[in-house]
Amino acid sequence: MVTEELVPTEYIQRNPERTILPGHRVEAVIHQPFGAYPSACYEYYDFDADHLRLYVGYAKKAETFPDYVNQYILGAKDHWEYLEKAGGLRQLNAIRAEKLLGY
Repeated sequence: MVTEELVPTEYIQRNPERTILPGHRVEAVIHQPFGAYPSACYEYYDFDADHLRLYVGYAKKAETFPDYVNQYILGAKDHWEYLEKAGGLRQLNAIRAEKLLGY
């Protein structure tokens, strides 16, 4: 399972309705902030419409899709470099959710 935030066991016990995946179905937990990017993660960040449009532009043609893969996926040493190539901290701050609204 990939998660935006690690929380104490006590939080899960006090808020069981917020757990959507039962523990017996989890073999490992990976803490990966912005792990759903460029899609959204409720209460954390919205979709990155600009990057999704860029992706769709590359994905429309079989001959251009490898360019996206090479630049953004294979061309990034890790998830943080991928995020930097996609717009970096400035873009991530622009899509951050409003705490009161959740999106």
